[in-house]
Amino acid sequence: MTPHNKFLAIPWAAAFALLLLLACEEHGRAPATERPQPSADGAEATAARPTGLTARGILRTSEVEEELAVEGAEISMRMLTPHGDNFHVAIDGARLKSGESFVVEVDLRSPQHLTLLYRSGDGSSAVLYPRGDEPAKLEPGTHRLPPAGSPLGDLLVLDDNTGEEVLVLISSRDPLPSSDPALGGLVEEIRVGKGELVEDDPEPTVQRHDRRKRIENRKKQSLRSRGVERPRSDGSSIDAKPGDDGIAVLTIIFDHVAS
Repeated sequence: MTPHNKFLAIPWAAAFALLLLLACEEHGRAPATERPQPSADGAEATAARPTGLTARGILRTSEVEEELAVEGAEISMRMLTPHGDNFHVAIDGARLKSGESFVVEVDLRSPQHLTLLYRSGDGSSAVLYPRGDEPAKLEPGTHRLPPAGSPLGDLLVLDDNTGEEVLVLISSRDPLPSSDPALGGLVEEIRVGKGELVEDDPEPTVQRHDRRKRIENRKKQSLRSRGVERPRSDGSSIDAKPGDDGIAVLTIIFDHVAS
């Protein structure tokens, strides 16, 4: 190569290297993404959440975790909220507004006697199921509480008493009064307005990330340490296996906020 040709080769080599560098950068560059679009209720969808999960903790039923959180679980519990003609799952810790409605869905893998208790945001407790002549014993399958034709209606509507609210499902293989008289007595006290589901919180400012443990500590003694209860990884269902006494207690906690 002559000195002249060697001089011309230098800029060509530099230009080729520059083009190669630009091509590599363009190939490795992530495609531009659009700003997350608001969901139906105004919450923005984020990549860290499943498509149907909004900032309020609402999950499409088709997106719930199916793997049981407790091996050998006989009972699963979830809270459903109506959205148009469908129901979505309000995960454990969801935020629901006054005027919104919900229903509890229970999957049974063995016959169980069920009692559904509720603590409102104002601190009052109530028995949601069974009421009237509704049967306490239910066969394996999927059941909605309250059932169709319930004195409470097919859906439970949130009133204006906001705050942290608690749903507790007691499942027993035998009728509750005979399997645990103390627990049966507590249910009857709540039924007539003389009993409480949980104690008043002595530390209302405690951090809420540990509130399942806090609620467990506040439950009446007869409701604690019953079987094995655990929420699924996405919070969509609570799974439980009865203890040696045949009783399991499942809890869902949610935030009731003003509309």
